[in-house]
Amino acid sequence: MEEPPAAGQRVLDVELGALVPHPNNVRDALGDVTSLAASLAQHGVLQLLVVVSRTAFSAARPDVELNASAEWVILAGHRRPAATQAAMTPAVPA
Repeated sequence: MEEPPAAGQRVLDVELGALVPHPNNVRDALGDVTSLAASLAQHGVLQLLVVVSRTAFSAARPDVELNASAEWVILAGHRRPAATQAAMTPAVPA
């Protein structure tokens, strides 16, 4: 049986337009996400994104300006939103 999220953690379906990559992401390019998109279309997202709210990110990093539409900042899983978009899915679990 699948374990529920731990206290203080929750799973959300986040619209792709509400996500922005972490400004200090070490990955310069996402590369080809075709095979990942095919896997997502067939199996869904098997590993969640790790995100933080814009409010929490801005409180910790007031020196960094984020896109005005951003509600969530991706901490881990930067390729999954691109693959989700390629698979024509409007949201990704995080």
